[in-house]
Amino acid sequence: MSFFKKKSTRIKAFLANLPFRKKNTFISRNAIHFHNLTQFGGAMNDNIFKFLILFFLISFKGVDDASRILFWLGLVYVAPFLLFSSAAGVLADRFSKSRIIVTMKVTEIVIIFLSFFAFAAKSEISCYALMFLLSMQSAFFGPPKYSIIPELVEKNRISKANGWVTSFTYLAIILGTFLASFVSDMLNKNYLLSINLCLVVAVFGFITSLFIPYTKPKGTKQKINTLFVREIWRTMAGILPRPHLFVSVIGAGFFLFVGAYIQLSIVPFAIQSLKMDEQAGGYLFLTTALGIAVGAFLAGRIVRKRIELGIPCIAGILMGIGLICLGIFTNSLTAVIAILVILGFFGGLFIVPFETYIQAFSPEKRIGQVVAAANFLGFLGVALAPFMIAILNGLLNLSMAQGYVVVGVITILSTICIALGLSRATLHFISRIFVLPFYCPHFAKNPLNNTDSFAILLPGRGRVLTWLMMGLSPEVELFVLKNRRSIWDFLYFFTASYHFYYYKHDPKVAMERLLSSERLRRQKGAISLIAFPFEDEETARKLMKNAPLPQEKYRLLRDSKKITFLSV
Repeated sequence: MSFFKKKSTRIKAFLANLPFRKKNTFISRNAIHFHNLTQFGGAMNDNIFKFLILFFLISFKGVDDASRILFWLGLVYVAPFLLFSSAAGVLADRFSKSRIIVTMKVTEIVIIFLSFFAFAAKSEISCYALMFLLSMQSAFFGPPKYSIIPELVEKNRISKANGWVTSFTYLAIILGTFLASFVSDMLNKNYLLSINLCLVVAVFGFITSLFIPYTKPKGTKQKINTLFVREIWRTMAGILPRPHLFVSVIGAGFFLFVGAYIQLSIVPFAIQSLKMDEQAGGYLFLTTALGIAVGAFLAGRIVRKRIELGIPCIAGILMGIGLICLGIFTNSLTAVIAILVILGFFGGLFIVPFETYIQAFSPEKRIGQVVAAANFLGFLGVALAPFMIAILNGLLNLSMAQGYVVVGVITILSTICIALGLSRATLHFISRIFVLPFYCPHFAKNPLNNTDSFAILLPGRGRVLTWLMMGLSPEVELFVLKNRRSIWDFLYFFTASYHFYYYKHDPKVAMERLLSSERLRRQKGAISLIAFPFEDEETARKLMKNAPLPQEKYRLLRDSKKITFLSV
Protein backbone atom coordinates (compact mmCIF):
# COMPACT_ATOMS: atom_id res chain seq x y z
CA MET A 1 0.00 0.00 0.00
CA SER A 2 2.83 2.39 0.85
CA PHE A 3 4.32 1.83 -2.62
CA PHE A 4 1.07 2.87 -4.36
CA LYS A 5 0.66 5.80 -1.97
CA LYS A 6 4.13 7.10 -2.86
CA LYS A 7 3.40 6.70 -6.58
CA SER A 8 0.10 8.58 -6.16
CA THR A 9 1.88 11.40 -4.33
CA ARG A 10 4.49 11.67 -7.10
CA ILE A 11 1.79 11.77 -9.82
CA LYS A 12 -0.07 14.53 -7.94
CA ALA A 13 3.16 16.50 -7.55
CA PHE A 14 3.94 16.06 -11.26
CA LEU A 15 0.50 17.32 -12.30
CA ALA A 16 0.67 20.25 -9.88
CA ASN A 17 4.07 21.35 -11.24
CA LEU A 18 3.06 21.36 -14.88
CA PRO A 19 3.60 24.89 -16.29
CA PHE A 20 0.01 25.32 -17.41
CA ARG A 21 -1.32 24.43 -13.95
CA LYS A 22 0.44 27.30 -12.21
CA LYS A 23 -1.48 30.44 -11.31
CA ASN A 24 -1.37 33.77 -13.14
CA THR A 25 -0.51 32.23 -16.49
CA PHE A 26 -2.46 32.72 -19.70
CA ILE A 27 -3.77 29.15 -19.54
CA SER A 28 -4.86 29.34 -15.89
CA ARG A 29 -6.66 32.62 -16.55
CA ASN A 30 -8.58 30.92 -19.35
CA ALA A 31 -9.32 27.75 -17.39
CA ILE A 32 -13.06 28.05 -17.99
CA HIS A 33 -12.50 27.76 -21.74
CA PHE A 34 -10.51 24.54 -21.34
CA HIS A 35 -13.24 23.23 -19.06
CA ASN A 36 -15.81 24.19 -21.70
CA LEU A 37 -13.85 22.32 -24.39
CA THR A 38 -13.65 19.29 -22.09
CA GLN A 39 -17.38 19.13 -21.48
CA PHE A 40 -18.04 19.93 -25.16
CA GLY A 41 -16.08 16.81 -26.16
CA GLY A 42 -17.95 14.72 -23.60
CA ALA A 43 -21.39 15.87 -24.72
CA MET A 44 -20.47 15.36 -28.38
CA ASN A 45 -19.09 11.87 -27.69
CA ASP A 46 -22.26 10.84 -25.84
CA ASN A 47 -24.32 11.61 -28.93
CA ILE A 48 -21.88 10.16 -31.47
CA PHE A 49 -21.55 6.93 -29.48
CA LYS A 50 -25.29 6.61 -28.87
CA PHE A 51 -26.21 7.04 -32.53
CA LEU A 52 -23.39 4.80 -33.75
CA ILE A 53 -24.66 2.02 -31.46
CA LEU A 54 -28.21 2.66 -32.73
CA PHE A 55 -27.15 2.46 -36.39
CA PHE A 56 -24.90 -0.54 -35.71
CA LEU A 57 -27.58 -2.59 -33.94
CA ILE A 58 -30.22 -1.79 -36.56
CA SER A 59 -27.78 -2.74 -39.34
CA PHE A 60 -27.50 -6.37 -38.24
CA LYS A 61 -30.74 -6.79 -36.26
CA GLY A 62 -32.98 -5.29 -38.93
CA VAL A 63 -35.29 -2.28 -39.19
CA ASP A 64 -38.17 -4.29 -37.67
CA ASP A 65 -36.30 -4.31 -34.34
CA ALA A 66 -35.72 -0.53 -34.39
CA SER A 67 -38.45 0.25 -31.82
CA ARG A 68 -37.14 -2.37 -29.39
CA ILE A 69 -33.55 -1.16 -29.82
CA LEU A 70 -34.61 2.46 -29.26
CA PHE A 71 -36.46 1.48 -26.07
CA TRP A 72 -33.52 -0.41 -24.53
CA LEU A 73 -30.98 2.16 -25.67
CA GLY A 74 -33.03 4.96 -24.14
CA LEU A 75 -33.41 2.99 -20.92
CA VAL A 76 -29.70 2.22 -20.46
CA TYR A 77 -28.88 5.84 -21.33
CA VAL A 78 -31.18 7.41 -18.70
CA ALA A 79 -30.86 4.82 -15.89
CA PRO A 80 -27.32 5.76 -14.74
CA PHE A 81 -28.32 9.40 -14.27
CA LEU A 82 -31.14 8.31 -11.97
CA LEU A 83 -29.07 5.72 -10.10
CA PHE A 84 -25.78 7.55 -9.63
CA SER A 85 -26.51 11.32 -9.63
CA SER A 86 -26.72 11.40 -5.83
CA ALA A 87 -23.43 9.53 -5.39
CA ALA A 88 -21.78 11.77 -7.98
CA GLY A 89 -22.87 14.85 -6.04
CA VAL A 90 -21.36 13.51 -2.81
CA LEU A 91 -18.06 12.72 -4.55
CA ALA A 92 -17.97 16.19 -6.11
CA ASP A 93 -18.24 17.72 -2.62
CA ARG A 94 -15.72 15.36 -1.00
CA PHE A 95 -12.93 15.35 -3.57
CA SER A 96 -11.25 17.75 -5.98
CA LYS A 97 -13.62 18.48 -8.84
CA SER A 98 -10.78 18.93 -11.33
CA ARG A 99 -9.36 15.51 -10.37
CA ILE A 100 -12.76 13.88 -10.83
CA ILE A 101 -13.05 15.45 -14.30
CA VAL A 102 -9.62 14.11 -15.35
CA THR A 103 -10.51 10.66 -13.95
CA MET A 104 -13.79 10.59 -15.85
CA LYS A 105 -12.05 11.49 -19.12
CA VAL A 106 -9.63 8.58 -18.63
CA THR A 107 -12.64 6.34 -17.95
CA GLU A 108 -14.25 7.58 -21.17
CA ILE A 109 -11.17 6.54 -23.19
CA VAL A 110 -11.25 3.05 -21.63
CA ILE A 111 -14.96 2.60 -22.42
CA ILE A 112 -14.53 3.71 -26.04
CA PHE A 113 -11.55 1.35 -26.41
CA LEU A 114 -13.66 -1.59 -25.14
CA SER A 115 -16.33 -0.76 -27.72
CA PHE A 116 -14.01 -1.96 -30.50
CA PHE A 117 -14.33 -5.50 -29.14
CA ALA A 118 -18.13 -5.22 -28.80
CA PHE A 119 -18.52 -4.00 -32.38
CA ALA A 120 -16.15 -6.68 -33.70
CA ALA A 121 -18.10 -9.41 -31.88
CA LYS A 122 -21.47 -7.90 -32.90
CA SER A 123 -22.65 -8.37 -29.32
CA GLU A 124 -25.92 -6.55 -28.61
CA ILE A 125 -25.65 -7.01 -24.83
CA SER A 126 -22.09 -5.65 -24.84
CA CYS A 127 -23.25 -2.55 -26.73
CA TYR A 128 -25.98 -1.89 -24.19
CA ALA A 129 -23.52 -2.48 -21.34
CA LEU A 130 -21.01 0.00 -22.81
CA MET A 131 -23.76 2.57 -23.36
CA PHE A 132 -24.69 2.13 -19.68
CA LEU A 133 -21.05 2.60 -18.63
CA LEU A 134 -20.59 5.72 -20.77
CA SER A 135 -23.81 7.20 -19.34
CA MET A 136 -22.60 6.35 -15.84
CA GLN A 137 -19.36 8.17 -16.62
CA SER A 138 -21.43 11.17 -17.76
CA ALA A 139 -23.54 10.98 -14.58
CA PHE A 140 -20.40 11.24 -12.42
CA PHE A 141 -19.04 13.97 -14.71
CA GLY A 142 -22.22 16.11 -14.41
CA PRO A 143 -22.00 17.53 -10.84
CA PRO A 144 -18.32 18.60 -11.06
CA LYS A 145 -18.95 19.89 -14.58
CA TYR A 146 -21.31 22.57 -13.26
CA SER A 147 -20.23 22.98 -9.63
CA ILE A 148 -16.61 23.71 -10.63
CA ILE A 149 -17.61 26.85 -12.56
CA PRO A 150 -17.76 29.14 -9.46
CA GLU A 151 -14.24 27.94 -8.61
CA LEU A 152 -12.85 28.80 -12.04
CA VAL A 153 -14.40 32.26 -12.55
CA GLU A 154 -15.31 35.24 -10.43
CA LYS A 155 -18.87 35.47 -9.15
CA ASN A 156 -19.83 38.22 -11.60
CA ARG A 157 -18.76 35.97 -14.51
CA ILE A 158 -20.71 32.85 -13.47
CA SER A 159 -23.70 33.75 -15.65
CA LYS A 160 -21.55 34.37 -18.71
CA ALA A 161 -19.65 31.11 -18.13
CA ASN A 162 -22.93 29.20 -17.83
CA GLY A 163 -24.12 30.73 -21.07
CA TRP A 164 -20.99 29.50 -22.82
CA VAL A 165 -21.19 26.01 -21.27
CA THR A 166 -24.88 25.53 -22.08
CA SER A 167 -24.42 26.94 -25.57
CA PHE A 168 -21.49 24.61 -26.30
CA THR A 169 -23.42 21.65 -24.85
CA TYR A 170 -26.19 22.02 -27.41
CA LEU A 171 -23.72 22.75 -30.20
CA ALA A 172 -22.09 19.45 -29.20
CA ILE A 173 -25.48 17.72 -29.53
CA ILE A 174 -25.90 19.17 -33.02
CA LEU A 175 -22.38 18.27 -34.12
CA GLY A 176 -22.49 14.82 -32.52
CA THR A 177 -25.78 13.91 -34.16
CA PHE A 178 -24.50 15.11 -37.54
CA LEU A 179 -21.09 13.43 -37.30
CA ALA A 180 -22.57 10.05 -36.35
CA SER A 181 -24.57 9.98 -39.58
CA PHE A 182 -21.92 11.65 -41.72
CA VAL A 183 -18.98 9.44 -40.68
CA SER A 184 -20.96 6.19 -40.90
CA ASP A 185 -22.09 7.15 -44.43
CA MET A 186 -18.59 8.22 -45.52
CA LEU A 187 -17.15 4.91 -44.30
CA ASN A 188 -19.91 2.85 -45.96
CA LYS A 189 -21.40 1.89 -42.57
CA ASN A 190 -18.13 0.43 -41.33
CA TYR A 191 -18.90 1.06 -37.66
CA LEU A 192 -15.66 -0.49 -36.45
CA LEU A 193 -13.80 2.32 -38.21
CA SER A 194 -16.41 4.93 -37.27
CA ILE A 195 -15.80 4.34 -33.57
CA ASN A 196 -12.30 5.78 -34.02
CA LEU A 197 -13.94 9.21 -34.10
CA CYS A 198 -15.18 8.65 -30.53
CA LEU A 199 -11.68 7.67 -29.45
CA VAL A 200 -10.19 10.83 -30.98
CA VAL A 201 -12.79 13.02 -29.24
CA ALA A 202 -12.22 11.23 -25.90
CA VAL A 203 -8.44 11.76 -26.11
CA PHE A 204 -9.02 15.42 -27.00
CA GLY A 205 -11.23 15.81 -23.92
CA PHE A 206 -8.60 14.19 -21.70
CA ILE A 207 -5.89 16.56 -22.96
CA THR A 208 -8.02 19.68 -22.39
CA SER A 209 -8.97 18.44 -18.90
CA LEU A 210 -5.29 18.55 -17.91
CA PHE A 211 -5.34 22.33 -18.42
CA ILE A 212 -8.07 22.81 -15.78
CA PRO A 213 -6.40 24.15 -12.59
CA TYR A 214 -6.46 22.03 -9.46
CA THR A 215 -9.45 22.78 -7.21
CA LYS A 216 -9.39 21.98 -3.52
CA PRO A 217 -11.96 19.57 -2.02
CA LYS A 218 -14.74 21.18 -0.01
CA GLY A 219 -13.98 18.88 2.90
CA THR A 220 -17.44 17.47 3.48
CA LYS A 221 -17.46 14.13 5.31
CA GLN A 222 -20.79 12.92 3.94
CA LYS A 223 -20.82 9.33 2.74
CA ILE A 224 -22.57 7.85 -0.27
CA ASN A 225 -26.06 6.60 0.55
CA THR A 226 -27.20 3.54 -1.39
CA LEU A 227 -30.79 4.74 -0.94
CA PHE A 228 -30.22 7.47 -3.51
CA VAL A 229 -33.86 8.61 -3.59
CA ARG A 230 -33.71 9.33 0.14
CA GLU A 231 -30.49 11.28 -0.40
CA ILE A 232 -32.09 13.37 -3.16
CA TRP A 233 -35.10 13.96 -0.89
CA ARG A 234 -32.79 15.05 1.94
CA THR A 235 -30.98 17.46 -0.37
CA MET A 236 -34.25 18.99 -1.59
CA ALA A 237 -35.50 19.29 1.99
CA GLY A 238 -32.23 20.99 2.93
CA ILE A 239 -32.66 23.73 0.32
CA LEU A 240 -36.39 24.20 0.96
CA PRO A 241 -35.71 27.15 3.35
CA ARG A 242 -34.05 28.83 0.34
CA PRO A 243 -37.16 29.14 -1.85
CA HIS A 244 -35.42 30.67 -4.89
CA LEU A 245 -32.84 27.87 -4.91
CA PHE A 246 -35.51 25.20 -4.48
CA VAL A 247 -37.59 26.58 -7.36
CA SER A 248 -34.47 26.92 -9.54
CA VAL A 249 -33.73 23.21 -9.12
CA ILE A 250 -37.34 22.36 -10.03
CA GLY A 251 -37.21 24.69 -13.05
CA ALA A 252 -33.95 23.17 -14.33
CA GLY A 253 -35.49 19.69 -14.08
CA PHE A 254 -38.66 20.75 -15.89
CA PHE A 255 -36.60 22.12 -18.79
CA LEU A 256 -35.11 18.68 -19.51
CA PHE A 257 -38.60 17.15 -19.50
CA VAL A 258 -39.79 19.59 -22.19
CA GLY A 259 -36.59 19.11 -24.21
CA ALA A 260 -36.85 15.31 -24.06
CA TYR A 261 -40.51 15.42 -25.11
CA ILE A 262 -39.68 17.53 -28.17
CA GLN A 263 -36.70 15.33 -29.09
CA LEU A 264 -38.71 12.10 -28.87
CA SER A 265 -41.81 13.39 -30.61
CA ILE A 266 -40.28 15.45 -33.40
CA VAL A 267 -39.68 12.49 -35.77
CA PRO A 268 -43.26 11.08 -35.60
CA PHE A 269 -44.55 14.69 -35.79
CA ALA A 270 -42.56 15.23 -39.01
CA ILE A 271 -43.91 11.96 -40.46
CA GLN A 272 -47.56 12.69 -39.51
CA SER A 273 -47.82 16.41 -40.19
CA LEU A 274 -45.05 17.27 -42.65
CA LYS A 275 -44.96 13.95 -44.58
CA MET A 276 -41.18 13.70 -44.13
CA ASP A 277 -39.08 10.56 -43.65
CA GLU A 278 -37.40 9.51 -40.40
CA GLN A 279 -33.95 10.88 -41.20
CA ALA A 280 -35.20 14.30 -42.31
CA GLY A 281 -37.43 14.47 -39.24
CA GLY A 282 -34.42 13.81 -37.00
CA TYR A 283 -32.68 16.89 -38.34
CA LEU A 284 -35.58 19.09 -37.21
CA PHE A 285 -34.54 18.76 -33.56
CA LEU A 286 -31.15 20.18 -34.49
CA THR A 287 -32.87 23.50 -35.22
CA THR A 288 -34.22 23.49 -31.65
CA ALA A 289 -30.76 22.70 -30.28
CA LEU A 290 -29.34 25.55 -32.36
CA GLY A 291 -31.95 27.91 -30.88
CA ILE A 292 -31.08 26.75 -27.35
CA ALA A 293 -27.38 27.37 -28.02
CA VAL A 294 -28.09 30.93 -29.22
CA GLY A 295 -30.53 31.62 -26.37
CA ALA A 296 -28.11 30.25 -23.75
CA PHE A 297 -25.28 32.41 -25.10
CA LEU A 298 -27.49 35.52 -25.06
CA ALA A 299 -28.79 34.72 -21.56
CA GLY A 300 -25.22 34.49 -20.32
CA ARG A 301 -24.55 37.95 -21.73
CA ILE A 302 -27.77 39.45 -20.33
CA VAL A 303 -27.33 38.16 -16.77
CA ARG A 304 -23.56 38.55 -16.55
CA LYS A 305 -23.89 41.34 -13.97
CA ARG A 306 -26.87 40.04 -12.00
CA ILE A 307 -28.82 36.80 -11.97
CA GLU A 308 -32.28 37.59 -13.34
CA LEU A 309 -34.69 34.88 -12.20
CA GLY A 310 -37.50 36.87 -13.79
CA ILE A 311 -36.19 35.99 -17.27
CA PRO A 312 -37.07 32.25 -17.05
CA CYS A 313 -40.62 33.13 -15.95
CA ILE A 314 -41.22 35.17 -19.11
CA ALA A 315 -39.23 32.77 -21.33
CA GLY A 316 -41.22 29.79 -20.01
CA ILE A 317 -44.53 31.42 -20.94
CA LEU A 318 -43.23 32.16 -24.43
CA MET A 319 -41.89 28.60 -24.66
CA GLY A 320 -45.37 27.28 -23.92
CA ILE A 321 -46.90 29.59 -26.54
CA GLY A 322 -44.28 28.31 -29.01
CA LEU A 323 -45.32 24.70 -28.37
CA ILE A 324 -48.97 25.62 -28.93
CA CYS A 325 -48.04 27.35 -32.21
CA LEU A 326 -46.08 24.25 -33.22
CA GLY A 327 -49.25 22.21 -32.83
CA ILE A 328 -51.29 24.70 -34.89
CA PHE A 329 -49.01 25.60 -37.82
CA THR A 330 -48.40 22.06 -39.03
CA ASN A 331 -48.65 22.49 -42.80
CA SER A 332 -45.64 24.73 -43.39
CA LEU A 333 -42.10 23.40 -43.03
CA THR A 334 -40.74 26.96 -42.94
CA ALA A 335 -43.08 27.90 -40.09
CA VAL A 336 -42.18 24.74 -38.15
CA ILE A 337 -38.43 25.39 -38.49
CA ALA A 338 -38.85 29.02 -37.42
CA ILE A 339 -40.99 28.00 -34.41
CA LEU A 340 -38.48 25.33 -33.37
CA VAL A 341 -35.58 27.81 -33.51
CA ILE A 342 -37.56 30.39 -31.50
CA LEU A 343 -38.69 27.66 -29.09
CA GLY A 344 -35.08 26.64 -28.52
CA PHE A 345 -34.05 30.28 -28.11
CA PHE A 346 -36.51 30.81 -25.26
CA GLY A 347 -35.42 27.47 -23.83
CA GLY A 348 -31.86 28.79 -23.61
CA LEU A 349 -33.12 31.94 -21.86
CA PHE A 350 -35.09 29.68 -19.52
CA ILE A 351 -32.32 27.34 -18.33
CA VAL A 352 -29.19 29.52 -17.95
CA PRO A 353 -30.42 31.77 -15.08
CA PHE A 354 -31.53 28.70 -13.13
CA GLU A 355 -28.20 26.92 -13.58
CA THR A 356 -26.33 30.09 -12.66
CA TYR A 357 -28.39 30.63 -9.51
CA ILE A 358 -27.87 27.00 -8.42
CA GLN A 359 -24.10 27.38 -8.71
CA ALA A 360 -23.93 30.83 -7.12
CA PHE A 361 -26.26 30.33 -4.15
CA SER A 362 -26.03 26.64 -3.22
CA PRO A 363 -24.45 25.90 0.19
CA GLU A 364 -20.70 25.87 -0.45
CA LYS A 365 -20.09 22.39 0.94
CA ARG A 366 -23.17 20.90 -0.76
CA ILE A 367 -23.09 22.48 -4.20
CA GLY A 368 -22.28 19.13 -5.85
CA GLN A 369 -25.26 17.47 -4.19
CA VAL A 370 -27.61 20.29 -5.21
CA VAL A 371 -26.40 20.04 -8.83
CA ALA A 372 -26.84 16.26 -8.58
CA ALA A 373 -30.43 16.73 -7.35
CA ALA A 374 -31.12 19.00 -10.34
CA ASN A 375 -29.60 16.35 -12.66
CA PHE A 376 -31.72 13.63 -11.05
CA LEU A 377 -34.95 15.60 -11.47
CA GLY A 378 -33.96 16.51 -15.02
CA PHE A 379 -33.38 12.92 -16.09
CA LEU A 380 -36.48 11.83 -14.21
CA GLY A 381 -38.25 14.24 -16.57
CA VAL A 382 -36.40 12.64 -19.49
CA ALA A 383 -37.66 9.23 -18.32
CA LEU A 384 -41.23 10.55 -17.98
CA ALA A 385 -41.29 12.09 -21.48
CA PRO A 386 -41.98 8.78 -23.33
CA PHE A 387 -44.77 8.00 -20.85
CA MET A 388 -46.31 11.41 -21.64
CA ILE A 389 -46.17 10.54 -25.35
CA ALA A 390 -47.77 7.16 -24.63
CA ILE A 391 -50.60 8.80 -22.65
CA LEU A 392 -51.32 11.59 -25.13
CA ASN A 393 -50.89 9.66 -28.36
CA GLY A 394 -51.73 6.14 -27.24
CA LEU A 395 -54.27 6.38 -24.45
CA LEU A 396 -55.98 9.63 -25.49
CA ASN A 397 -55.42 9.00 -29.22
CA LEU A 398 -54.18 12.54 -29.91
CA SER A 399 -51.95 13.39 -32.84
CA MET A 400 -48.40 14.62 -32.22
CA ALA A 401 -49.48 18.14 -33.15
CA GLN A 402 -52.31 18.04 -30.60
CA GLY A 403 -49.85 16.66 -28.05
CA TYR A 404 -47.70 19.76 -28.50
CA VAL A 405 -50.71 21.95 -27.67
CA VAL A 406 -51.32 19.98 -24.45
CA VAL A 407 -47.65 20.13 -23.43
CA GLY A 408 -47.63 23.85 -24.28
CA VAL A 409 -50.51 24.44 -21.86
CA ILE A 410 -48.72 22.34 -19.21
CA THR A 411 -45.57 24.42 -19.76
CA ILE A 412 -47.47 27.71 -19.31
CA LEU A 413 -49.19 26.49 -16.12
CA SER A 414 -45.92 25.11 -14.73
CA THR A 415 -44.14 28.38 -15.49
CA ILE A 416 -46.86 30.31 -13.69
CA CYS A 417 -46.29 28.10 -10.63
CA ILE A 418 -42.54 28.73 -10.92
CA ALA A 419 -43.17 32.49 -11.26
CA LEU A 420 -45.31 32.46 -8.11
CA GLY A 421 -42.49 30.76 -6.23
CA LEU A 422 -40.12 33.40 -7.60
CA SER A 423 -42.60 36.25 -7.24
CA ARG A 424 -40.08 38.67 -5.73
CA ALA A 425 -37.62 38.16 -8.58
CA THR A 426 -40.38 38.14 -11.23
CA LEU A 427 -42.05 41.36 -10.05
CA HIS A 428 -38.64 43.01 -9.66
CA PHE A 429 -37.70 42.10 -13.24
CA ILE A 430 -41.04 43.26 -14.69
CA SER A 431 -40.88 46.54 -12.79
CA ARG A 432 -37.24 47.21 -13.68
CA ILE A 433 -37.81 46.55 -17.39
CA PHE A 434 -41.35 47.90 -17.95
CA VAL A 435 -42.00 50.48 -15.19
CA LEU A 436 -38.80 52.20 -14.06
CA PRO A 437 -37.78 53.41 -17.57
CA PHE A 438 -41.09 55.30 -17.96
CA TYR A 439 -40.82 57.17 -14.64
CA CYS A 440 -37.05 57.65 -14.41
CA PRO A 441 -37.21 58.45 -10.68
CA HIS A 442 -34.35 60.06 -8.80
CA PHE A 443 -33.47 58.26 -5.59
CA ALA A 444 -32.15 60.41 -2.76
CA LYS A 445 -30.82 59.03 0.55
CA ASN A 446 -31.34 55.50 -0.75
CA PRO A 447 -30.95 53.08 2.20
CA LEU A 448 -30.89 49.91 0.07
CA ASN A 449 -27.17 49.47 0.65
CA ASN A 450 -27.88 48.61 4.27
CA THR A 451 -27.81 44.92 5.13
CA ASP A 452 -30.32 45.14 7.98
CA SER A 453 -34.07 44.82 7.58
CA PHE A 454 -36.13 47.99 7.44
CA ALA A 455 -39.65 49.01 6.49
CA ILE A 456 -40.86 51.59 3.99
CA LEU A 457 -44.26 53.20 4.47
CA LEU A 458 -46.30 54.03 1.38
CA PRO A 459 -49.01 56.66 1.99
CA GLY A 460 -52.27 55.63 0.37
CA ARG A 461 -52.39 52.66 -1.98
CA GLY A 462 -49.38 54.01 -3.88
CA ARG A 463 -49.54 51.59 -6.82
CA VAL A 464 -46.94 53.49 -8.82
CA LEU A 465 -44.67 53.79 -5.80
CA THR A 466 -45.14 50.09 -5.11
CA TRP A 467 -44.04 49.10 -8.62
CA LEU A 468 -41.12 51.52 -8.49
CA MET A 469 -39.95 49.99 -5.22
CA MET A 470 -40.37 46.49 -6.65
CA GLY A 471 -37.94 47.54 -9.37
CA LEU A 472 -35.35 48.65 -6.82
CA SER A 473 -34.76 45.28 -5.22
CA PRO A 474 -35.97 41.65 -5.50
CA GLU A 475 -36.14 41.53 -1.68
CA VAL A 476 -39.25 43.73 -1.45
CA GLU A 477 -42.28 42.39 0.42
CA LEU A 478 -45.57 44.28 0.39
CA PHE A 479 -47.95 44.38 3.37
CA VAL A 480 -51.30 45.81 2.25
CA LEU A 481 -54.10 46.96 4.57
CA LYS A 482 -57.57 46.50 3.03
CA ASN A 483 -61.08 46.99 4.35
CA ARG A 484 -62.62 44.30 2.14
CA ARG A 485 -61.63 41.16 0.32
CA SER A 486 -61.37 41.02 -3.45
CA ILE A 487 -62.07 38.02 -5.66
CA TRP A 488 -58.49 38.37 -6.96
CA ASP A 489 -56.84 38.28 -3.53
CA PHE A 490 -56.47 34.51 -3.68
CA LEU A 491 -53.99 34.89 -6.55
CA TYR A 492 -51.65 36.90 -4.31
CA PHE A 493 -51.88 34.20 -1.65
CA PHE A 494 -49.45 32.05 -3.66
CA THR A 495 -46.80 34.76 -4.02
CA ALA A 496 -43.96 35.40 -1.61
CA SER A 497 -44.25 39.18 -2.02
CA TYR A 498 -47.81 40.11 -1.10
CA HIS A 499 -49.41 39.90 2.35
CA PHE A 500 -52.89 41.26 3.11
CA TYR A 501 -54.15 42.58 6.45
CA TYR A 502 -57.90 43.18 6.54
CA TYR A 503 -59.76 45.55 8.85
CA LYS A 504 -63.46 46.27 9.36
CA HIS A 505 -63.63 49.74 10.89
CA ASP A 506 -60.46 51.48 12.05
CA PRO A 507 -57.38 51.15 9.80
CA LYS A 508 -55.20 52.55 12.59
CA VAL A 509 -55.87 49.47 14.72
CA ALA A 510 -54.89 47.19 11.83
CA MET A 511 -51.76 49.26 11.25
CA GLU A 512 -50.74 48.99 14.91
CA ARG A 513 -51.30 45.24 14.81
CA LEU A 514 -49.16 44.93 11.69
CA LEU A 515 -46.31 47.05 13.03
CA SER A 516 -46.14 44.99 16.21
CA SER A 517 -46.55 41.61 14.49
CA GLU A 518 -43.90 38.91 14.57
CA ARG A 519 -44.41 38.38 10.85
CA LEU A 520 -42.99 41.79 10.05
CA ARG A 521 -40.19 41.29 12.56
CA ARG A 522 -39.18 37.99 10.90
CA GLN A 523 -38.52 39.52 7.47
CA LYS A 524 -34.75 39.31 7.94
CA GLY A 525 -32.85 41.06 5.15
CA ALA A 526 -36.11 42.02 3.41
CA ILE A 527 -37.53 45.44 2.57
CA SER A 528 -41.05 45.64 3.91
CA LEU A 529 -43.40 47.98 2.03
CA ILE A 530 -46.43 48.87 4.12
CA ALA A 531 -49.30 50.39 2.15
CA PHE A 532 -51.88 52.00 4.41
CA PRO A 533 -55.13 53.71 3.30
CA PHE A 534 -54.61 57.21 4.65
CA GLU A 535 -52.55 60.07 3.39
CA ASP A 536 -51.29 62.09 6.37
CA GLU A 537 -47.71 61.58 7.52
CA GLU A 538 -48.48 62.58 11.09
CA THR A 539 -50.68 59.53 11.56
CA ALA A 540 -47.88 57.30 10.29
CA ARG A 541 -45.40 58.87 12.71
CA LYS A 542 -47.71 58.29 15.67
CA LEU A 543 -48.42 54.70 14.71
CA MET A 544 -44.75 53.80 14.61
CA LYS A 545 -44.10 54.70 18.21
CA ASN A 546 -44.82 51.09 19.20
CA ALA A 547 -43.16 49.55 16.14
CA PRO A 548 -40.86 46.51 16.62
CA LEU A 549 -37.88 47.97 14.71
CA PRO A 550 -35.88 51.00 15.90
CA GLN A 551 -37.25 54.27 14.60
CA GLU A 552 -34.28 54.86 12.30
CA LYS A 553 -35.09 51.60 10.47
CA TYR A 554 -38.28 53.06 9.00
CA ARG A 555 -38.57 55.25 5.94
CA LEU A 556 -41.51 57.25 4.65
CA LEU A 557 -41.77 57.31 0.86
CA ARG A 558 -43.36 60.17 -1.08
CA ASP A 559 -43.58 61.50 -4.65
CA SER A 560 -42.94 59.01 -7.47
CA LYS A 561 -40.86 61.48 -9.53
CA LYS A 562 -38.28 62.36 -6.88
CA ILE A 563 -38.22 59.55 -4.40
CA THR A 564 -36.71 60.67 -1.10
CA PHE A 565 -36.32 58.27 1.81
CA LEU A 566 -37.13 60.14 5.01
CA SER A 567 -36.27 58.75 8.44
CA VAL A 568 -39.35 58.70 10.62
